[in-house]
Amino acid sequence: MSLTIFLIILICILLSALLAGTEMGILSLDQVKLRHEVRRGRKKALIVYDLVKNPSIVIICVLIGNNLFSVSAAVFTASEYKGHEFLSGIILAMIMLIFAEAIPKAIFHKKKNKLIIFIAPFLQLILKIFSPFLKMVSYLNKSLIEIEKKKENYFTQEKIRFFITKSKRKDLAEEREGEIFNKVFDLSKIEVKKIMTPRTNIICVEASADIKEIIKVFGECKYSRIPVYEENIDNIIGLIYIKDVLNFWEEKADFRAIEFIHIPFFVPEAKHIGDLLKEFRAKAIHIAIVVDEYGGTSGIVTLEDILEEMFGEIQDEHEQEKRQIKSLDKNTYLIEGSTAIKKIEEELQVNFPEEEDFETISGYILETLKYIPSIGEVIKDEKMRITIIGASKRSINKVKLEKLMEKKSED
Repeated sequence: MSLTIFLIILICILLSALLAGTEMGILSLDQVKLRHEVRRGRKKALIVYDLVKNPSIVIICVLIGNNLFSVSAAVFTASEYKGHEFLSGIILAMIMLIFAEAIPKAIFHKKKNKLIIFIAPFLQLILKIFSPFLKMVSYLNKSLIEIEKKKENYFTQEKIRFFITKSKRKDLAEEREGEIFNKVFDLSKIEVKKIMTPRTNIICVEASADIKEIIKVFGECKYSRIPVYEENIDNIIGLIYIKDVLNFWEEKADFRAIEFIHIPFFVPEAKHIGDLLKEFRAKAIHIAIVVDEYGGTSGIVTLEDILEEMFGEIQDEHEQEKRQIKSLDKNTYLIEGSTAIKKIEEELQVNFPEEEDFETISGYILETLKYIPSIGEVIKDEKMRITIIGASKRSINKVKLEKLMEKKSED
């Protein structure tokens, strides 16, 4: 074997090993530590951060390069050992398996962030070289999908609705099952703003908040994801996950919220929840920031909100059961500010003015007082007394309602 061919084969094996290790490093990359390096101003970390926003593209390019160098090594080896191709192939395969697969992957798995950041310029080069191949594969894949879409789908939405209606008439399906099927089809008509949590009820943290503040907020709200903002809530810059914070709770007590953020997903108010559900599945995310026509924060919407629209209210693993109306005694109740007036009237057998334009107990108080009351203020009439228990500068969170008529009748 000539020295030139030997060097070519050696370079192919080394590049294949580097790409195999890169694949493992990208797949096991610690995103929180990477964002910390970005905040420290490391240019190579920023390169990696931008690249892994779409990791599938990086992985595909790495695999293309890895296969190309592996095949090249095999071709050059076979050309040098004509008549002994089988034996040379087995020897090369063993060398590749040990030195271009097992060892580099083990090394990169152990030192993933450090090594991936170190070879960031090499990753950029690989993407530039192999991106044309990726575009060609994407084009072929898209063409096949378009062909598949042209095939007639026997089970159209109209046919399924017909079968559901027919089954309900013949008692083959329960009323509840039929409602769920119809709600699924109606997802394409319901806008995000109808099911979102409005901005006044969003629980979020400032970018400069330290870990102790973040843990306190998570403990009070029982959510697993919270928006992070700079200056005001209209400038949400990311989302913070409790699992990331807990990993550094003891180790990195000086960290700030901005160092944990995940890139937020923004959607307009008018987006239909059927389309949003598809995007949630495609992007493997559970929460989106809803923005209005001016770009301001309108609210947040979660996968749970969509599922509740389909199946009714559900309770996740982090959410404690919480009633909007809690009885303190026979005539005294603790009520959430967002509780519907209709619900209060039905459960407590009380009546509110019908001519007024309000839907919640909070709306009734604001309509009556014409301002946001402070904690301790009282609204009273002949039938009930309402005391403000919880309030902020923007909203009324909780009130105590006492039924006066029933107390008098007992006396």
